[in-house]
Amino acid sequence: MADFLQTLVITITIGSLYALIALGYTMVYGILKLINFAHSDVVVLGAWSSLTAATFLLPRLGVSELNPPWWAGAMVLALSMAICGLLGLTIERLAYKPIRKAPRLNALITAMGVSLLLQNAGQLQYTLLSGITEVAHGTIAARDDIDPEKLKLNQPLTLARDGHYMLQITSATPPGVPPATPIERIVTAEPGQYAAGETISIADSIGKSQARGARFTLNTRSTALKLPFGKMPDRVPNLMPIVTKSHEPATANVLWQHDFVSQQTQPDGTVRTLTKPLKIELVQVVIVGTALLLMFGLQMLIYHTR
Repeated sequence: MADFLQTLVITITIGSLYALIALGYTMVYGILKLINFAHSDVVVLGAWSSLTAATFLLPRLGVSELNPPWWAGAMVLALSMAICGLLGLTIERLAYKPIRKAPRLNALITAMGVSLLLQNAGQLQYTLLSGITEVAHGTIAARDDIDPEKLKLNQPLTLARDGHYMLQITSATPPGVPPATPIERIVTAEPGQYAAGETISIADSIGKSQARGARFTLNTRSTALKLPFGKMPDRVPNLMPIVTKSHEPATANVLWQHDFVSQQTQPDGTVRTLTKPLKIELVQVVIVGTALLLMFGLQMLIYHTR
């Protein structure tokens, strides 16, 4: 029963996302008789805009990525809606309006061309005003039984979310001998809070035999604005306050949970107790509620207004 109900909750949530996307298709085709192939690309741009706004604005406003206030999500949503609306207006004026009275095949080909343009532009990587900021430094405490590598910190470090960092390694040299040119590598570090003297794991091997005991500097690329397009976009930070149960991790956002308990008899005659939870998360409620609200609003707009 727990598996069935949990699958039902997830299915309703995903179906609500499909409904939100279908609303745009339905409204455009129902009014203009135009199949807007670029609609899905604008939806993706909305997600990328949310990521860009969240990673750029929230830290500069002093907002924690681990547990942001309620207005953080609303601010990012409003900004993303404005960007997508402006893009939609630009596409309509430049691409669709000039061929409004042309044969329908012309509009179909134009819509496909706009979609391809957005897709190929989205595969580029845009970074403006890039800079390097030191996050931590210390020594490499690698041992033969450790993989991935361990970096021993000389100062406290807080990494709120997964990210790519630039690791600069300076080989250990005898006194009086100038150090060799530092080796720079892009690594992925695990999020968490680390005190001075602790070790941090990185996801890339840096060569134990050469790097053991060497000095390292862990840097992050600070940018005035980084548009996270390209083939490997990052995860969007939390945009709603964390609501969790006492036994859930700090990243969970569970509004309601019910544990289904059942007993299973093993072949040896022993009875095993199984516990399966049914969870409803805050983001699921927001998605379903938004879909219902917008579907009702569109219905009222089309059939009950002039």
